[in-house]
Amino acid sequence: MPAKRKKPPPRASVLDPVKSFTDAMPRADLEAPRMQRHTIERIPGRPAGEHDFELAAYSMVRNYVHRSRPQLELEAKEGRRLLEGTVPQEKRPGEEAELDFADVWLDLTGQRRKCVLFTLRMSYSGKAVHRVYATASQEAFFEGHVEAFEALGGVPTVHERLAAIDTAEDVRHVHGRPTSIGFDFEQERELLGALPADGYDCGIDLTPVVHRNGRITVRQCSYSVPGKFIGATVRVKLRANELWIHDGRRGVASHPRLTRRYTFHDILDHYLEILLATPGAFAGASAPAQARAEGGFTRTHEAFWAAAKRKAGDIEARKAMENAGINADEPAVAGNDDEWDGPGEEEVSGERAKVISLHNRRLPPDPRTALPDMSTYDRLLTPVKDPRTTKQKGTCA
Repeated sequence: MPAKRKKPPPRASVLDPVKSFTDAMPRADLEAPRMQRHTIERIPGRPAGEHDFELAAYSMVRNYVHRSRPQLELEAKEGRRLLEGTVPQEKRPGEEAELDFADVWLDLTGQRRKCVLFTLRMSYSGKAVHRVYATASQEAFFEGHVEAFEALGGVPTVHERLAAIDTAEDVRHVHGRPTSIGFDFEQERELLGALPADGYDCGIDLTPVVHRNGRITVRQCSYSVPGKFIGATVRVKLRANELWIHDGRRGVASHPRLTRRYTFHDILDHYLEILLATPGAFAGASAPAQARAEGGFTRTHEAFWAAAKRKAGDIEARKAMENAGINADEPAVAGNDDEWDGPGEEEVSGERAKVISLHNRRLPPDPRTALPDMSTYDRLLTPVKDPRTTKQKGTCA
């Protein structure tokens, strides 16, 4: 058998003098903030600019960085793999609690809505308090803590279903303990700090201006305000699930908190003062439609709507008569071409009633003295015969 050939030593690369310098940049990027990391276009220019290295072309350095960077990241992860894992913890009663937000879907008023579940759990006993909020905002974060601490102190909760879940967990055992969550919490309850005498205000105070459409804008959502506050500045208390509007110290409105941008929530009663002056706007208003959808359109609103329709009809008729130059207190005369071109009085169910046409108006006279001469344009429609061929030239219509 022939002797085994010796493996030749690896060929030297022209990049050997700067490989350590070039590899140091991707390694440093692993710990650097994202916006301070080197781009693959920036690294190849540094050896030439900082070390006068001109033995390799820019493309050669760039290709080397493109191949070596994933390998350097893999080596760094391999070095940290031994440090990954969990460290067992032993918590003392009454000292620490853990909290988290999680997505939860609820069916509210026939619509499925995405909300967040706030959970605060005592680290020692495992006793938990759950609350549902519209959004994982700062207000929900504060309010969840306040309600959780009050519930742990013995104050009953307002969410009955979640309270039942919390109570049912008292019989559960954590990590194979011989005693239950409820039993361990009784020991932990006595070691908790005392609750403050005054409640903590979890909302945010804002001072928006009421727009001409009777709405305020809060976090890119719109909420209605009574019409008399148009143009004024009101005080808003934005909470986790609701929004309260105050005029000084007096509350004037409240709304459920909206989470989708550019949405609105209107209350019909806020626009009644405006609709008294302009009842014709009632038909296309968004507030009545929203009130019907939420079940807030009462018999009183129906009566107001019927009266508004009657009043709106009288107003439109009076406007039409005034625009036509007719005295609103006198009946319209049929056949009078100077003032009115509509029908006069007709018999309706045995009673005399004014029937007014709002569309049969006379057009103003034509200000032009004579029509323009179009004979020159007619020549363009007549095809001209070419003497050299049998075909016709020109355009015909």
